[in-house]
Amino acid sequence: YEHKPGYNDDNYIDTEESKIGGEMVITSNGNNKEISNKQVTVMAKAWINSSIILIYLINWCDNGSFGLPASPQVITPLGKITGMQMVSRRGRNINAFLGIPYAQPPIGPLRFKNPEPVKPWIGNLMAINEAPVCGQRDEYTNFLMGQEDCLYLNVYSPNIDQEENLLPTMVYIHGGAFQRGDAKLESLGPNYLLDKDIVLVTVQYRLGITGFLSTGDASAPGNFGLKDQALALKWVQKNIKYFGGSSDNVTLFGQSAGSVSVNYQVLSKTTKGLFHRYITQSGSSLCPWSFANSTSYKSYAYKLGAIFECPNTTSQELIECLRQVPYYSLFTDDIFGGMQQLALVTWVPTVEPDIEGAFITEHPLQIILSDKIQDLPNISGAVKNEGLVLTTVLYANETLYHEKIGDVNELLHFVTSSYVTDGDADKLANNLFNFYFDGIDLADKNQVIPKLTDLIGDISFLFPEILQIQLVSKRMKQPSYFYTFEYRGTFSKTSLLLKNNDNIGVIHADELIYLFPFTSEYFGLPDLEMSEEDEKMIDILVDLWTNFAIYGEPRTNFNRDKSMWKPYSDNFFHLQIGSENEPVLLKNHHFLDDRMHFWAMQILKILLW
Repeated sequence: YEHKPGYNDDNYIDTEESKIGGEMVITSNGNNKEISNKQVTVMAKAWINSSIILIYLINWCDNGSFGLPASPQVITPLGKITGMQMVSRRGRNINAFLGIPYAQPPIGPLRFKNPEPVKPWIGNLMAINEAPVCGQRDEYTNFLMGQEDCLYLNVYSPNIDQEENLLPTMVYIHGGAFQRGDAKLESLGPNYLLDKDIVLVTVQYRLGITGFLSTGDASAPGNFGLKDQALALKWVQKNIKYFGGSSDNVTLFGQSAGSVSVNYQVLSKTTKGLFHRYITQSGSSLCPWSFANSTSYKSYAYKLGAIFECPNTTSQELIECLRQVPYYSLFTDDIFGGMQQLALVTWVPTVEPDIEGAFITEHPLQIILSDKIQDLPNISGAVKNEGLVLTTVLYANETLYHEKIGDVNELLHFVTSSYVTDGDADKLANNLFNFYFDGIDLADKNQVIPKLTDLIGDISFLFPEILQIQLVSKRMKQPSYFYTFEYRGTFSKTSLLLKNNDNIGVIHADELIYLFPFTSEYFGLPDLEMSEEDEKMIDILVDLWTNFAIYGEPRTNFNRDKSMWKPYSDNFFHLQIGSENEPVLLKNHHFLDDRMHFWAMQILKILLW
């Protein structure tokens, strides 16, 4: 199955054949078009020249000079790649290469299969336009968008001309509950991180059904999205040196489902040697929403097949039929309810049969307990109010609040039934009520929602992360660092749900505001600008993350005390990053000790029940 690079006709690949009137032009929408010599001449001259002129004019205007800046270009074993220039937050030149294919398009017979490496191309890949996102529903409008041919990555480098002194490489995996997300500049731009001497790679991977459907056997073993990420890491190993990056110093980092993905890459025996440090932000493979057992998944696959009237005699027949279903038809997320249950994400990683190409064949906890996890320096952490990711809408919608939270006991049973069987759910719900809601006015939503936020954050994010770092730091020799992000600046992702800028806490993903640039328009607050404190927080977080990637030590010029951030093994140490609206660093021990101890006891009781 031949890969035909590209996704958008604006990313024309200029081949030698087209220059001399050959028979084939490779366009970036993935189609090889048979055209005549005359058509080549007309199209090439009109289309290419106008595109190049437009690019130069844009660069000319951006640079404010009368000279035409040279577009950055690299030559890799896969082919020639031409990018574009950008400018960092502090005015540093960035060589940007957008939409580079790292895998063959996972379409047709390659749907529900492990990814296959991209094949070399002839000519010049114009990496100046963003790739389309993988198929998904918009988080806020629920509109369908994206396409199936979406396995592309972006590379940002301050210097592509050096063959020695290669820079540390940071590879970012986006979040989005394994259902949405992308590597677009709007949310993952390099402008902050590229003020430092690193090369940044951002990756897209298959999502939802096409990324994680599994029949529990060789027909569709699952975890295709994780395997996409692993293939991108292999691409980095082979190609990043041509962009000025080091393949011997790779830091993998991600947030939410991207953080979980990073964790799975660490757990997999197939990725050893592909990266050397990692950072997990608000997500662990022990989070209850990050894993599904293969038995459940098999039933999901057959239920999906029944909807499209597929034969179900064998799993192979089922998958062959599902490969014929139009791509967008697969994204009917009302089939399984998407994230209607607080703890449930339908399409997530699972255990595979132990066959060739398997990514993970044991439960994540079992891998950790049997000391099979890769021993690498790491940072993990969370934001102060993780649970706001699900409770913010309750502040904004009074009707929804009364509809969903009419009976706290009923709600608690609903939450716990997602984790344990009915009889055990009653016991756990009673324990949760006594711990979180005892003594508060259940008629006052301003008392109920913060407690519900704590509960959801603890069960969905915080306790799984603490459990993981405790297990890992005891078993591994390399240092594990833990943080909490508690800074509430001018902007917060709560604004996207509240439709205002009320301060209700630090929500899931708020730390990304200080690693990647977001516009005020993105938050619906065009009249606001970042404060001096916000700018300082950018400096702090970028310092911590990039110094960890460069030196293996998370330190910052904001505080020159190199021992400021000690490993978690040093008396359960964690670094508090920010306090309310103050960009400070505080040393702490025993993170939320009472709440984490409560959950440790609940897990023990569940095991004994």
